[in-house]
Amino acid sequence: MVVSVVLLGWAMRSLQVGTADAVWTGIGAIGTVALGIVPFKEPATLACLACLACLA
Repeated sequence: MVVSVVLLGWAMRSLQVGTADAVWTGIGAIGTVALGIVPFKEPATLACLACLACLA
């Protein structure tokens, strides 16, 4: 978590706050879903993958 916040602060040196926060939130959402699918064996439905594709 500390590394994530440090990298967000570093990115905000060249990005606007809104842009940096939106990208940080999107990466966190994709990471959360990936962790749910891979180690916790949640189903990777077409709707789930379509929503992830919209974030990417």
